[in-house]
Amino acid sequence: MRIEMTCLVKHGGRVYHANDVVTVDDELGGYLCGCGWATRIDGPQPERIGTPPHVELEVQSIRHDTATEVR
Repeated sequence: MRIEMTCLVKHGGRVYHANDVVTVDDELGGYLCGCGWATRIDGPQPERIGTPPHVELEVQSIRHDTATEVR
């Protein structure tokens, strides 16, 4: 399957950049297209898996103090 990436994706130890056109196996292509990260350019578009949920992280500041013992 030939796909064109729509955004930067790091998957399976490989980095795919936006607008990269790559040939992948049907399973990987279906997954990437299904997540909305790629579009198929050599046939019908696979069905979307669904929109990944939007997640907002609440980052809080923490402080770690460690006592060092000197002899």
